[in-house]
Parts: sequence; C-alpha cells; structure tokens
Amino acid sequence: MPPTGLVAGPKSRPEQDRNSQQVNIFRTGDPYQDAWAAWQPTANKNGKSDSSTSDAVLGPTAAHLQHHDQQLQTLEQAIKHLEAAHQKKDEHDTSKFAEIEDTIKQNHQQVQGAFHTLQSDFQSSLSQAIAQQDAKLSKGFEELKDLFRQRDKRRKPETTEDMESSE
Repeated sequence: MPPTGLVAGPKSRPEQDRNSQQVNIFRTGDPYQDAWAAWQPTANKNGKSDSSTSDAVLGPTAAHLQHHDQQLQTLEQAIKHLEAAHQKKDEHDTSKFAEIEDTIKQNHQQVQGAFHTLQSDFQSSLSQAIAQQDAKLSKGFEELKDLFRQRDKRRKPETTEDMESSE
C-alpha cells in the first residue's frame, strides 16, 4: 500500500547517491597531477601506427585522438612540403633577380654606347656642316669683295671720261 500523506522535512536520498557524493573524483587526488601528462601519441615517428597499441586502446576517445594524430601528421607533411617549395622558389627567385640585374646592366651599357656613338656622329656631322657653311660664306664674301673691286675699277674710268667731256 502506497503511503498517502504528507511528510514534513527534506526528502531522503537513496543510498547510492550518498556514496557517489562522498567519492567525488574532482575533490579527491592530487590537484597538481596531470592525467594527460603521461599520454603518448598512438603513432610512431615513422608515421606508421602501432597496431598493438591501437588494438589495446579502444573507444571513441582513442579513435578521436588517433584521428587528430593523423591530422597533425598530415599537417606536418604539408608544412615540410611548403618549406621545400618555398626553398626552391627562393632559389629560383634569387637566380631570376640576378639574371634580370645582369640584363639591366647590359641594356644600360648598350644604351650608353649608343648615346656616345650618337653624340660623336652628331658632333662630326655638325662640324662638317659648319665647315661647309663657313666655306660657302667665305666663298660668297669673296665673290662680293671681287664684285666691289671690279665696280670700283669700272667707275674710275667712267669718272675720267665724264671729266674729259665736261672740259
């Protein structure tokens, strides 16, 4: 027959709850002891997992940890691959920059040589043109001088004839 009636006071707990409350795992043991300090990865350094340790450790936590170990190994391999690729790229870039620098120096020397050649050609052409112009001007002035001299010679006899006729 079920009890029917009110009972005053706190409800009594079953015996199991009392035992589990007294043996609280968070309140017993050394608080400075790390349970995970002794944990070792389930994979060898060679990247091969130990079948005996994986068979001995079963459960979702072990599978989860093993999955994370595999992910870490994959990431380590990817990082090593990236480092090798970066090293190759760095060497390639260094050689490419040296090649470009040499090309720039050669182009600079070629342009400088072309400018010197152009300058010397221009100077020689200019000096030749000035010499020709000077020769033409000298010839023109000589012709003018000759014309003035001839005119003076012609005038003198004319003036003597005019004088004779006027006398």
